[in-house]
Amino acid sequence: MSKQGSRGFTLIEVAVVMVILGIILAMGLPSFLNYRRDHELKSASQNLAGQLRSARATAMVTGRIQRFHLYDNFGGYDYHIHDNNGPLKSGWNLPQGVGYSWGSSLVAVDFKPDGRASSSLDVVLVRDDGVRDTVSVDLSGMVVLH
Repeated sequence: MSKQGSRGFTLIEVAVVMVILGIILAMGLPSFLNYRRDHELKSASQNLAGQLRSARATAMVTGRIQRFHLYDNFGGYDYHIHDNNGPLKSGWNLPQGVGYSWGSSLVAVDFKPDGRASSSLDVVLVRDDGVRDTVSVDLSGMVVLH
């Protein structure tokens, strides 16, 4: 058989390429997983801040108090909004591995029709590996993401 007529890769060439790809994947996968977990925590904080801002805006538009409840493992969801007539929006869940950093099971803040909050509130979201992100509500009703 002539070497000029043969085409393709040898088994050794394919094995070398597979080893190189395996090394690249093994080095890149932990970084990707860490990026994904960071993104989930940041997204949860941004979603929570957005829902708090939405509750404040709804209170100002409708002229009715909007109560924002935050639960720790209660009722299948982690937070929801309601007024005196009952729930306005169904609950939202935090990503798996993300929870609150407080001792009680229920925390609430009321947004008044003038946009102010009934109390200041710091919601600390913590990942199971200890990384934290904070959403704050001050008495003026402003929601800040730290």
